[in-house]
Amino acid sequence: MLFLPRPISPFVLYDKLNEIGEMMQRESLKSGFVEFVNSKHPEEFSRKHILVVDDDPQQLIHIRDQLREFYEVTVINSGRQVIKCLNKFKTDLIFLDYLMPEQNGPDVLEEIRKHPQFRDIPVVFLTGVSEREVVTKIIVELKPQGYLLKPTTKIEIVSKVIEILG
Repeated sequence: MLFLPRPISPFVLYDKLNEIGEMMQRESLKSGFVEFVNSKHPEEFSRKHILVVDDDPQQLIHIRDQLREFYEVTVINSGRQVIKCLNKFKTDLIFLDYLMPEQNGPDVLEEIRKHPQFRDIPVVFLTGVSEREVVTKIIVELKPQGYLLKPTTKIEIVSKVIEILG
């Protein structure tokens, strides 16, 4: 129940509710296993499920918002939570930040590849590194299914998902 001590403009109320929602979203992004956009059991997903891993909360929100119209999306802000999430949800594709503190993208990909049940999940690196030598090294050594330069656009990210998942 919402109690208002004095009359208030609907516009002011709307702005305040948006502010509270954004604050709650930022706070939830600080807590490891961040968000399950759909609370259904994994077998009940009617759409493809995408896991997005990035240490930048703004990037997580940005990608989640680009994808959730078409896909089930889970976002987490730590590479350490990936295996836990993969054990909980059937995942069709992973967008993985290349540079993260604690455990970076290449280390996370290596860990994913060690588990036979997750080995075949396509991984796309998200990176701000655009130097040709570094990108070539990423592709040759780690063999991800692709990479996208940050910041991404909706067209780029949805196109990459369609290219990989069909």
